[in-house]
Amino acid sequence: EGSLSAGMSVAVTTHLAYCAACRQVTEEQQAQLATRWLSAEDAGQLPDPDRFSELVDRVTSSPQQTEMPAAPRPNKPVELKLGRCKAVLPRALARIAEQGVEWRSLGRGIKTASLRLDRDQNCDFMYMEPGSKSIEHSHHGTEAMVVLDGSFSAELGEYGRGDFVWRDGQHTPPPQTREGCIRFAVHDQTLYFR
Repeated sequence: EGSLSAGMSVAVTTHLAYCAACRQVTEEQQAQLATRWLSAEDAGQLPDPDRFSELVDRVTSSPQQTEMPAAPRPNKPVELKLGRCKAVLPRALARIAEQGVEWRSLGRGIKTASLRLDRDQNCDFMYMEPGSKSIEHSHHGTEAMVVLDGSFSAELGEYGRGDFVWRDGQHTPPPQTREGCIRFAVHDQTLYFR
């Protein structure tokens, strides 16, 4: 539907890059929506053609590009490598990481790199070295995470490469890792570290 924020769209797209089962479900849903849309077209239930004409007029009255776009860059893998963890980033995250990732230490073997994808949410990469435990924190909103490499455990279980984790303010015990991990997270509220 296109209703997700930029950060959440990247999280979902990243998970889909790792998870064949979810990719299949997504492809099936897209096919169903396309069939419904084509059925609506056959029944004459498409959006008002005058509104479509307005959209075309706005697009064609905008300044047109006069320079040729740069040739696409080769699809060179983008990696995050910290300690024993190495994540080859899916395309959605690779584009973001290509702009530069600045790591800062939070102590206790935890590093984070903030990313600015939209105004509504905070996004970051987090690295936890083997045997570390995240700093205790709380938040009032939701947090979505995708494990890029390694694994971590929290009160709801053990999560490994490609897993999508959804937590709300009720889930407060901090994650910990035996082997180390790199993950991408999206928060709709500020985290408060203790």
